[in-house]
Amino acid sequence: MDPLVSIIMPAYNAEKHISKAVHSFLNQSYKKAELVIVDDASTDATLDIACRFADRNANIHLFSNLKHLGIATSRNTALCNAR
Repeated sequence: MDPLVSIIMPAYNAEKHISKAVHSFLNQSYKKAELVIVDDASTDATLDIACRFADRNANIHLFSNLKHLGIATSRNTALCNAR
């Protein structure tokens, strides 16, 4: 049985790149994977874009910080929520 692979993605004001990054995850040949995105209180459209992907894909999980906490805290949030 193949193990579940968790990919974690902290994101802060990444609207220019997040779609390409998520599409890269979706296009992988290994399908037993989840993507855990943590938006770090972005002030651009990052959260909206990530939300659209999460709504359409059961293997994408989205979390959002209420205030900007930095990459380390966002990464740890993703790790805590990875399966």
